[in-house]
Amino acid sequence: MGLVLTLPLPVALILASLLAAGGTGGTPLITWDLNYNPTPPLTSPFIVRVDLQGEELNLTNVRMYIVINISEPDKVLVNKGDYRSELTLSNGTFSLFIPSPMRRFNFTFHLELQGEGVSQRYPTIGELPVSFTGDIVDEDGDGMDDRWEVENGLNPGIANDATADEDGDGLTNLEEYYSMTSPMKKDSDGDGMDDRWEVKMGTCPFLSDGEVDYDEDGATNLEEFHMRTDPRDPLSVPDLSPVTPWYYIVIIVGILLILIGYFAAQMFINRREEEFLKGEDGEK
Repeated sequence: MGLVLTLPLPVALILASLLAAGGTGGTPLITWDLNYNPTPPLTSPFIVRVDLQGEELNLTNVRMYIVINISEPDKVLVNKGDYRSELTLSNGTFSLFIPSPMRRFNFTFHLELQGEGVSQRYPTIGELPVSFTGDIVDEDGDGMDDRWEVENGLNPGIANDATADEDGDGLTNLEEYYSMTSPMKKDSDGDGMDDRWEVKMGTCPFLSDGEVDYDEDGATNLEEFHMRTDPRDPLSVPDLSPVTPWYYIVIIVGILLILIGYFAAQMFINRREEEFLKGEDGEK
């Protein structure tokens, strides 16, 4: 089974045919071919594409993850540390897209493959570096790159929009810029958790990590979001015990009221019949 990873960035540094652990005990031997550039220009997005090939390989049983470690840079509101996200599968290709932050931004990453009897990591040891570099273009002096403002529906000629909150998620446009989120979406990565909550609680607002359990307390980040517990604190555990839906209670109460009304009506009818029969007996 072969695996090819391509990061289609210019001036590629080619690391080919690096052998991952495997090939014994019935575990498939996987070859990782990497085409990647650790220092893309400012405007290039970070794109990961992984193609898996193998006889009788069921991709629905295979999961590909990226683990990103943000150790720098300055002014970033996102918590420094590891973030984990599953690559999406479409037409046999696993992929992940991170838009350019339009500023200096560094992180490292590794990939994990799980499923079909395989559990492997690339690289087997260490991390791969990614650096966004370049000068910020900011004509209005609001702290946001003009190109980023245009891409996200803001006006690069208006300086006072840095403090505005276009999407009402609790983050200003400037905070969205440094958090790598969209100023027009409350949930930029579409994982079900609001950007502001993710920035505050230490999940990743630009990577879908709702199904991840960072603190390993048995609850996913999304469940912690709904229960308003801390996804980075194993002692902050949400109560996931089954809760009877409110409409079930309404239905049960409604049925009880109908039964009470039915029996009350029967008692009333029976009483009237008894009174009627007594009246007839008295006339006789």
